[in-house]
Amino acid sequence: MSSRIAIYNFKGGVGKTRIALNLALSFPEFGLVTNESYNDIDQFLGPDAFIKVAPGAAFPKIEGQSCIFDLGGYVDPRVGGVLKSCDWVIVPTLCDLLDFRVTIRAIREMEPYNKRVVVVLNQAKKEDLPLFLETFGPLGLPLFTLRKSMALTDMLLERRSVAALAADGGLRRHSYGPVSGDFDRLFESLGLSPQETKEEAWKKAKAV
Repeated sequence: MSSRIAIYNFKGGVGKTRIALNLALSFPEFGLVTNESYNDIDQFLGPDAFIKVAPGAAFPKIEGQSCIFDLGGYVDPRVGGVLKSCDWVIVPTLCDLLDFRVTIRAIREMEPYNKRVVVVLNQAKKEDLPLFLETFGPLGLPLFTLRKSMALTDMLLERRSVAALAADGGLRRHSYGPVSGDFDRLFESLGLSPQETKEEAWKKAKAV
């Protein structure tokens, strides 16, 4: 059964694309579609591994395949249509009062299209949690944290999922394991079971 997940916030710089990339690297069956004009996904996945939608262009009709949508911009009819089609919407934010205000506005604007929203505090520190819970707890939405780490940066540099980095063992397990666990809890809440990474799938295919 296919699944559709959007990562969305019209506040930039909160980690949407990196979270989308870790999803894509973690689950080989997911395609990736983005309408973000200024990103470098092609450097990490290759031009044939995702679809970039030009400004004002229609989103492609994707049926029968699991898909991740890395979305930016305001909720226009195109973005609204994609949000409506998704099983879940991940809304990342950073611990900043402006980010929190814009994120709440984004959630309110997407409510007519999709109410299955999870809020993720990205690059979270322990001292951020009380304000995060106080701000978003009253919305009654599932809340998750991705702790502050270099994991998502190193994921880009090595083109490997956070789980794959942690699986190297040793100090890498110590450095990346906690964040990998954060992602596992988020994935499980979306009904996604940990599977082999794209790197592992590629190694298997090469061995045949």
